[in-house]
Amino acid sequence: MLRRLASAVSATLVLVPVAASLSGCGAGNGQLAVTIGSPDSIPRGQTYKYGDVASYSQYKPGDDATFTVAVVNSGPGSVTGVTIHVILPSGFHYRSTEAVEAVGATRTQPIDAAANSGSPIFGLWTLAPPGSAAAGTNSSVSITMIANAQGRPGPVQVQAFAVGDASAGQTSAAPYGVAMVAAAQLDALASVTPTSVKATTTTPSASPPGNGPRGVAVTYEIRVTNGGTGNAGNVGVLVTLPPVLTFTSSVLPFAGNGARDRGTNPIRNTLEVFYDGFLLPPLSNAGPGFVVIMFSATLIANAPPGTYPVDVSVTDDAGDTYTLHAGAPLTVR
Repeated sequence: MLRRLASAVSATLVLVPVAASLSGCGAGNGQLAVTIGSPDSIPRGQTYKYGDVASYSQYKPGDDATFTVAVVNSGPGSVTGVTIHVILPSGFHYRSTEAVEAVGATRTQPIDAAANSGSPIFGLWTLAPPGSAAAGTNSSVSITMIANAQGRPGPVQVQAFAVGDASAGQTSAAPYGVAMVAAAQLDALASVTPTSVKATTTTPSASPPGNGPRGVAVTYEIRVTNGGTGNAGNVGVLVTLPPVLTFTSSVLPFAGNGARDRGTNPIRNTLEVFYDGFLLPPLSNAGPGFVVIMFSATLIANAPPGTYPVDVSVTDDAGDTYTLHAGAPLTVR
């Protein structure tokens, strides 16, 4: 996850890093300038520079991205009816507002951004002439907002502009660059066949499952998918069986479009069924990367009636995780 720097914006509205400001040039009482940047950390040793992707804040799909847009009235007069607009990259969606700070500005009508909007709008303010709040200080409004980041790997732009009265018109900020990075997105489904069994009432023998009076055999299918934009490496799958079942054997070969390299296999007669070593490719036009793990388990003799689900935990070497609780319920009669 991203390391978050302090998100407070001072009265002087200095953002680190921040895109260059473009000032409005229309004649009139007031003149606006708009900047947009982010308090999110950039790669170590880098200084933000637009066009240098290596210096951009980086996000994985699903991360929260924080942006601050600041509007300043450099005068000489006031600007009324100011609205602030942010244009997020394709796939990004506004989530919440973290802070609104105003210096020498009055909010005349509250307009709040719509949830999940790709183009959030905030308003309306009147920005007083410079010096109204304090000598040597320009009137300003700054908004710090959080967006959910989504999209394919690569650089994208965040844009912002403000619209004021007829004399100020529309003023745009220079675009601010961020980068989406490849990341896996794990998911899992579990099923059991049959879904309902009758427990044996005799002591199990040493015969194979399903033969003679040994416990009843069932088959579990665990489908693990990667719907993300990057490979999921060394995927591990842990299935926790209920105490009335024990692992018997794998059902090979496993289906899927991934690969496996010297993975670990479960130990017979255990409740913890663990496989690892899978490499699942990212989502493509052919669908997600996936593997279908099938194994048999044996119901102990004299198992009490009830419903018994399993838990599934999936991890990869990048720290991505997915947990499925109470899946594939088995009914014992």
